[in-house]
Amino acid sequence: MEYHEIFNHRGDAYHNAMALCPMARREEFRIPLNLLELGDGQTLCDFPSGGGYLRGFLDHEVEVIALEASEEFAAQGHPCSVGNWTAIPRPDQSVEAFLSLAALHHASQRDEFYREVFRVLKPGGRFVIGDVMAGTPQDQFLNGFVNGQNSMGHQGDFLDQDTEKQRMIAAGFEVDHQELYRYPWTFESEDLMIRFCRGLFGLDLADDATTLAGLQPLLTEPGSLQINWSLLFVRGRKVWK
Repeated sequence: MEYHEIFNHRGDAYHNAMALCPMARREEFRIPLNLLELGDGQTLCDFPSGGGYLRGFLDHEVEVIALEASEEFAAQGHPCSVGNWTAIPRPDQSVEAFLSLAALHHASQRDEFYREVFRVLKPGGRFVIGDVMAGTPQDQFLNGFVNGQNSMGHQGDFLDQDTEKQRMIAAGFEVDHQELYRYPWTFESEDLMIRFCRGLFGLDLADDATTLAGLQPLLTEPGSLQINWSLLFVRGRKVWK
């Protein structure tokens, strides 16, 4: 099932979870923003942008162009345009930075997407992707526990380091950074942690006890209010040769 099909169905629940605990995933947004090396006055394209969460973590005066493939997400009340993975509604060489965070595992047309990003970036522009890496505990949680407790299922095509690097190179990018970042999602109470995860992951088949049991392998320690998370981040640069 493709990204827009999934989040046209459950984008509202995801957005409500992010509104409930807006700072839980703060490191997940700060890491790619640092990798993008943004400067004041630059333009950043955020696709897919969800409910526009990235804006809350910016340290520079940057113009953010939010794009979404899901009409449900685009209707969440932030400035946003609807586009798709193979036809980004931006002119050639129009932005300095491009981010795609935690969504590629639901996109089947990555090669075409990478070529589109290359097209819209200015020379010297930076492209950062961040997603779950294949074979990690996060992969097992999403394609295992979440798959069983979400009535729509969850079968993410997670990132393989060599494959994604080669895809970006084939699209024209010079890949100069690739690293698996580990960090916690942090919550103020067990109740908030459970409600956040049920909404974010669409756990409509799970009650609170089942959700908490499913999270146990990812907790930093028993009874913790922190979930161990990790994403593979890859950065490419548009360099004319």
